[in-house]
Amino acid sequence: AASVVPALPGLAAAALGADRVVVSDSGDDIIKLLKSNVKKNKKATGKCAVDAADHYWGKDTSSLGGPFDWILVAEFCYIDEAMGPLVDSLEGLCHEGTKCLMSYGRNRRSEGVFMGHAKRAFEVREVPQSEWHSEYV
Repeated sequence: AASVVPALPGLAAAALGADRVVVSDSGDDIIKLLKSNVKKNKKATGKCAVDAADHYWGKDTSSLGGPFDWILVAEFCYIDEAMGPLVDSLEGLCHEGTKCLMSYGRNRRSEGVFMGHAKRAFEVREVPQSEWHSEYV
């Protein structure tokens, strides 16, 4: 069975030199897990300020402290009705130069719905399969 580490993209960004990272999800249990992972990885993330935040897609984003230069989203594309609110949240967290990297791996059920919303709000570039790592082809 595969292991899942909530906050992994954000923790990796912190370890690679980001100044500030906010990892988010929604729900008490997952937020406790995010906070625990942030604490356990403090040595790896060094001086980077890493915060765990409870955010439900589509709700006010001001408490997250954006806009951000980079937004990393993983394993998100599995509920059609959540894709519009996700894009609403992204719009609230971005500035003109923000880059969003979205990875939906095995959860692709709502890919078409997400792309429809995303293309109305953002310039979208899909990574061609020729650029994928061989494990994902």
